[in-house]
Amino acid sequence: MTLFELVVETLKTDDWSFSIVEPEETITFGITLESGQFRCYFFVDDENDCIQLVSIVPAMAPQEKLPALCEFICRANYALPIGSLEIDLTDGEMRYKTSISLHDVPANINMIRNLMYPNFTMVDLYFPALMKIIYGDVDPETMMAMVDQQLEDEDDEEDDDDFLNDHFSPHDLN
Repeated sequence: MTLFELVVETLKTDDWSFSIVEPEETITFGITLESGQFRCYFFVDDENDCIQLVSIVPAMAPQEKLPALCEFICRANYALPIGSLEIDLTDGEMRYKTSISLHDVPANINMIRNLMYPNFTMVDLYFPALMKIIYGDVDPETMMAMVDQQLEDEDDEEDDDDFLNDHFSPHDLN
C-alpha cells in the first residue's frame, strides 16, 4: 500500500469527508474545531516517503501585523514538541503543519492519526491567539504568556495523560 493509499484508508476508516486533488498527491478536507473552521491538506510524497498535513488559518495576516505575528510564531514554535506554526510573508497566509518521514519504516493508520490530531489540537489552541494579535493589539510576549497559562490550566484539569483521545474523535471533528 502506498502512503497516499494509507492516508485515504485512514480518512475512510475514521469516516472523514475529503477530496482528492489530481494528481494523486494532495487530499483536502475541512474541520470544525472549538475556535473555528479550517481547511486542511495532506501532501503525500510517495517517492520520498513523506507526508505533510497543513491546517490553514481562516484569516490573512495584515502587512502591518507581520512583525508581531512573526515574533509570536517564533515564541510558540520554540516550545512545540510536534509541528509548527508558519506564516507566508508575501501573502499573510498562516497555517499549522505536522509532517513525518517514513523512509524504511512500515507505516500504519495510527501514524497518520498521530500526524492529524496534534495538528488539530495546536491549530485550535493558537488560532484565537493569532486573532488577538491581529485584532486585539495584544503584544506577542503577553499573548504567549496567556497561551502558556491556558496550557497549564488544562494540564491541571487533566486526570490522565491522554489529552488527544479525551478531546477528539473523528466523528467530533467532521
